[in-house]
Amino acid sequence: MKRRADLWGFIESVARLGPSRAVSADGPRLLGLDEAVIGTDLAGTVKLWNPAAQRLYGWSQADVVGRPITEITVGPEDAEVAERIMASVRSIGSWEGEFWVTRHDGSRFLAHVRDAVVLDDDGRPLGLIGISIVLAPRLSDPGAARPARAAPR
Repeated sequence: MKRRADLWGFIESVARLGPSRAVSADGPRLLGLDEAVIGTDLAGTVKLWNPAAQRLYGWSQADVVGRPITEITVGPEDAEVAERIMASVRSIGSWEGEFWVTRHDGSRFLAHVRDAVVLDDDGRPLGLIGISIVLAPRLSDPGAARPARAAPR
């Protein structure tokens, strides 16, 4: 339970301070998380990439910051689903569900993803924060045979 409390405490810090200031304020919390935490601006450009994201996806922070998240974690076969998820996050404010994501080496895995809009002090959208964990490490990649489930939450 403490780990989950740490995760949601960090997410609350990101929502309150924005990704850059949250990392400065809560850096130890971010470094100690087992869940991949990725922050982007509203256009989807990566601004935050924690060590767990590096371990899970195989990309270093230096390789991803400044690049579109869709070039890093989404394979071509999942681009349409990813766009629907991003549209849901932008319109509803959050999305949670299962999604096939891609590692740097091209392998794919089923992840449980939770995305939310980060607001500035005036309540305007500032960016997006996403948390992902491996849902089924031994589940084989079905490729295009089984589309990701994308239901707004």
